[in-house]
Amino acid sequence: MGVAGYESWLDGLDADSSGFYAHGIYSARPETESDGVGFFWAHFHENMAAMQLGDEGREATGGGAKASLEATTTCTYY
Repeated sequence: MGVAGYESWLDGLDADSSGFYAHGIYSARPETESDGVGFFWAHFHENMAAMQLGDEGREATGGGAKASLEATTTCTYY
């Protein structure tokens, strides 16, 4: 499921209470110093408070989406 599972979880959230959120998946370019990274995943939040609220919501209800992503890829935070 991977990204589709994550997006399905997002679709089930109440957009009015979670604020603006978007994400992007960007392919790494081999001519750059990406040290074996296949892609970059960027999160865009309305502000820091919305990011904190989103993180708390993901921890509380996003376990299935997180497991789906972790089953298909690994993550390194930059």
